[in-house]
Amino acid sequence: MLQRIGILFIFSLFISTVYSQNKASEKAYKKAISYFNKGQAVEGFDYLQKALKADSTHKKALYALGYYQFQAQKYDSARMAFDRLIVHYPKDTSFYHYRALTRLYTEDYTGAEKDFQHVLSIDPKDETAWNDLGYLYYQWGKEKEANEALDRSISVRPSRSAWYYKALLAYEQDEKGKAKDYVQKALVLDPAYPNALRLNATLLAEDKKYPEAVKIYEGLLQAGEIEDEDFLDWGMIYYRQKKYEDALYYFDLPDSTDNVNLLYYKGLTQYRLKKYPEALTSLNQATQELDSEAEENAPILYDLAIVKFQAGSRKEAVEDFLHSIYLMPEIAQQRNQVGDTLELLGNAVLLLNRLYTPGQLDSVRIMGYYDRADALVEDGDIGEDALHSINQAISLDTLGSNAYFLRARIYYFQEKYAEALRDMNKVFLLKKNTLKSYEHYWRGLVYSAMDAFDNALTDYNKAIQLEPSESTYYADRALVLSAIGENSSALQDINQAMQLEKENDHTYLILIRASLLNDEGQYEQAIRDCDTVITAQPENALAYCMRGFAHKGLRQTPKALADFTKALSLEPDMEEAKAGLEDLDGQ
Repeated sequence: MLQRIGILFIFSLFISTVYSQNKASEKAYKKAISYFNKGQAVEGFDYLQKALKADSTHKKALYALGYYQFQAQKYDSARMAFDRLIVHYPKDTSFYHYRALTRLYTEDYTGAEKDFQHVLSIDPKDETAWNDLGYLYYQWGKEKEANEALDRSISVRPSRSAWYYKALLAYEQDEKGKAKDYVQKALVLDPAYPNALRLNATLLAEDKKYPEAVKIYEGLLQAGEIEDEDFLDWGMIYYRQKKYEDALYYFDLPDSTDNVNLLYYKGLTQYRLKKYPEALTSLNQATQELDSEAEENAPILYDLAIVKFQAGSRKEAVEDFLHSIYLMPEIAQQRNQVGDTLELLGNAVLLLNRLYTPGQLDSVRIMGYYDRADALVEDGDIGEDALHSINQAISLDTLGSNAYFLRARIYYFQEKYAEALRDMNKVFLLKKNTLKSYEHYWRGLVYSAMDAFDNALTDYNKAIQLEPSESTYYADRALVLSAIGENSSALQDINQAMQLEKENDHTYLILIRASLLNDEGQYEQAIRDCDTVITAQPENALAYCMRGFAHKGLRQTPKALADFTKALSLEPDMEEAKAGLEDLDGQ
């Protein structure tokens, strides 16, 4: 969940009573507020619903509903309340502001930005809106826009929150000088502001001004503002100085915690004090609170393996060690190079080397690199990270056909077709008579992209022979057949693909058929296909474009013009629609 610190979100329930609601609604509203004031939220929400049933436009009741839903972190419900307020009271910009915050906390950053910009278009001097817009951009990862919005907020009226977030942005961009300057400006406005004090303590600790940092944490503790993360940072001051007993004292202060980093460093400290059973307990607690399949958690699992080994749980130690290598294959080499550091306990590769074989280690690393690359490709990330990972897998196993196949797909998506074909041919060489249909299909795609249509057809034919129920194979063969002028055969393939997909959404197949029908001059049938798509998907730009070409073929110029124009209104960069309009202009 997003942090809620620093937001100047001042909900006031004392709205002016100039609004006129009927007595039943007002009575239920007041009853609801009395319940909320007594901490009885269930009854409070019940009476708010009664108030709104009596008067669905009751402003205070709708506002209270949004406010208390927001406080309960039910952001979607809160947003719906503010939606209703905006419908009934569209001139009140505060409701756009509040709705923006609900969108912010549900990570609908685009919607939140739009609402904040609406507020600021009406009141450009709303410093709270500028401040919260800056916070939105900070969470969105848009540092430049965040700084610009915070600067606008400060230009209207400097606030501790705006200076704090500017300090945090500078700190995260490794601009320590600016961070120190900005955090001091926040503290001038409010010397007791906890968030600014925390950041100041962090900066002091990094400068090894430990007594000054400790003094800040002592002040937070005395003021009742201390949090688990503060105990972690406080303890780390001593951990960095290798004063492990002192560090453990502060790590131990929270009665209970689910802070993964606190539990992790507590375990590391206990290990360094040779308290192996206690270290094992702490690290086990840490792993219970984290995603054991996330790559960033590999170091914790790696260190847990070392602690388990020292505690006598050798089988589990090897399992955690190998799993950490799978998640982050580089970690084995990193530990060989850096040895014992601030976070790292040592070199498990050497410590556990009698409990696993070199082949096991290489196998796990290969799987780790391969699965990382595969996950990136599945997420649509076909850049250098994916390529680097699969190259690492291939360097460890030059005979792994799956790795060459995955790299071929990456090259294909990068439009490096010669490299993709080289790897696909390597797959064919390695697998010989055990090739799968999808491998023939993918080489067909590569050949097709290289305009080697005869070779593409050979592979598509083989793919269909091996798996005749796969609709995609027919669809892509149809495109190749169309490219070499065999439209009749192409239409047969598309119809076969549509038959195989009749129980599923096959819109893209209908549009391919419409295009083929246009090429064949069967314009009325093409229009019927496009109409089918438009009825189901009225925002489908390609359907309008294909229908435009059909109308153009029938010399129905006004209809063609309307369709091309509609397509461009939906997708302004659609080259096919632009070409259609240019052809009409030429006529």
